[in-house]
Amino acid sequence: MKNKILYKSLILSLAIVACVATSCTEDFDEMNTHPFNPTETSSNFLFNGMMSYVKWPGNYWLYGMNQRIYQWAQLAASSGGGQGADADDNPNTYNTLGSEAIWNGYYNMARTYRALEEKLAADFDPDRVINRMALMKIVWAYQTLQTTDMYGDMPYFEAGLGAIESLYRPKYDSQEEIYKDALSQLKWASDNIVEDYNDKTTPAGNSYLDYGSNDIVYNNDMGKWKRFANTVRLRYALRMSNVD
Repeated sequence: MKNKILYKSLILSLAIVACVATSCTEDFDEMNTHPFNPTETSSNFLFNGMMSYVKWPGNYWLYGMNQRIYQWAQLAASSGGGQGADADDNPNTYNTLGSEAIWNGYYNMARTYRALEEKLAADFDPDRVINRMALMKIVWAYQTLQTTDMYGDMPYFEAGLGAIESLYRPKYDSQEEIYKDALSQLKWASDNIVEDYNDKTTPAGNSYLDYGSNDIVYNNDMGKWKRFANTVRLRYALRMSNVD
């Protein structure tokens, strides 16, 4: 009788353990997912993320332009605090928040650009994402050219590859190399944009894709994007005209 009671108790204990173990793992992946930190996103939102870094942040205007560059360009007098052109006399007084804002924006865009590039390259029909690829290249080239105008040589070809290739110390590239590659990216975009894409299909018979409501600049008007790309090319070609 005693053995039967012990046997039943053992069976009951094992059943309880099994139920507890099952309940602990059931739907665990869903429960353990942070609702505000997604691990994946769409191409549309990645492009929107790139666009969010085009606008220079407040610290750039306050500490970079207002308290530093304006004085050198003689557009304004120093607003005080030793942040103007005379800050070289005492480098410890120079506020770096303006430069930090620029580099944070550049590298955030760089890693977003790499993630979007990787996602588009994996599409089953490369032709259907051709406009998405073109717009991505235009925005990246535009931001890069603005940044290299301020800092000259800087990381470019390896920038933003930390999460993809574990490359956390990108090499510096010359401004000449950056200019030429960025201009070639803009030319590729201009040459490959499909303007009347809504009336066409790809060679494989698929519809061309745009960024939908996430194109907050030209609302998927590819003609305007093409003109913008050519305008940026002309602007920077003029800057190179006396050099190369």
